[in-house]
Amino acid sequence: MHSKAVEKGKRQLADLIKIAAYTGARIEEICRLKTSSVVKEDGVDCFHITEGKTQASVRFVPIHPVLMETVKRLVSS
Repeated sequence: MHSKAVEKGKRQLADLIKIAAYTGARIEEICRLKTSSVVKEDGVDCFHITEGKTQASVRFVPIHPVLMETVKRLVSS
């Protein structure tokens, strides 16, 4: 799916698929992320997910090293 999105020039969709695959986060959670959602928790780069279906949905999700280039590009844009 990711490679097909890239082939078709759908960069945002490709990024969404990649982040979902490496974090296990729900699509809705990923779409709500802001630049301020990228934080360091105990020295680890994470997404701070602050909204979800339940209170347990509020959590820190470590950012896999494979995602760092994508995250940096998204934060800077």
